[in-house]
Amino acid sequence: MTKISLINDQEEIARMWAALMPAPVNVFDLWETRMHFHRAFRRPVIGVKAEGALGEAEGFLPLSWVEEARTWTVFPGETWKGKTWLEGNVFPARDRGTLEAMLEAVPGAAHLRYLDPMKQSFGYPGAEEDEVGYLFFPGRHSYNFQEYLNSFPRKTLKKLMAETSRLESRGVEYRFDCMDDAQFLFRMNIEAFGPESYFYDPRFLKGFEDLLAWLRDKGMLRITAALIEGRTAAVDVGAVYKGYYSVLAGGVDRDFPGVAKLINFHHLERACAEKLDCVDFLCGNFNWKERMRLIPRPLMEIRLQEQPGVVYPAVREAELALRV
Repeated sequence: MTKISLINDQEEIARMWAALMPAPVNVFDLWETRMHFHRAFRRPVIGVKAEGALGEAEGFLPLSWVEEARTWTVFPGETWKGKTWLEGNVFPARDRGTLEAMLEAVPGAAHLRYLDPMKQSFGYPGAEEDEVGYLFFPGRHSYNFQEYLNSFPRKTLKKLMAETSRLESRGVEYRFDCMDDAQFLFRMNIEAFGPESYFYDPRFLKGFEDLLAWLRDKGMLRITAALIEGRTAAVDVGAVYKGYYSVLAGGVDRDFPGVAKLINFHHLERACAEKLDCVDFLCGNFNWKERMRLIPRPLMEIRLQEQPGVVYPAVREAELALRV
């Protein structure tokens, strides 16, 4: 018989993560990535744990409490405007029944987003489609960027390349792995999206900056700046983990229309040259992702409603554990 319990000891939650999570595919799957945002947001944390009759671990659900929304989210709760950011989440469980039991034990309302259906063979009970991520697989084009371009109809390709060709005629250079370029990205991103930018929240910005520093120290950071006529026109930051390149964020100078397309084509060309397994442009409703023939990857979400009249001491216990 499966036993379900709640734990709020962070060290035990870290051990459960290491023992039960699937082998990491990209940087979002790493405990260290999530800890940078946990330290910045300081959300109360619990783990919903499933154990078999002999005490063997059968499932694990790491959650963070978002007080302003009165809801649990996937750890570490790095929200802005009620939306988390880290993608490809998964809840390891022995089977569907175990996962259902853990979800039933969640102490209150929950909004669990960006669940990757490819990481869970039996699906997510009660899940609905969330946002769609977009991927590029260089191997599908024989690691040949020109072969990828040749897959477009001639008229479509001509239209796609028109703006980038105009920019290239002005002189394009690329600068790599300059940490100072990240500040340009933050500034341009906030100018473009205002309060809707994740970086508008100083907690998210702090977590992201700490993540970049850690990625740099581990040799996984990739910063790409496109310079036109000597001016910084666009900056993207990402991480390469075992051949999986995640493009984490970007910012562009609006004085250079088409520069986002230019730098994205550069990512694809470089990924082909380096024979990377995948380039992940994450979620986000940007039309260029479909125009560039990226592969859509729908992610899933689960919403759990709070049960009226039920007292949930787990929130208070998690808050107390955070102060220790």
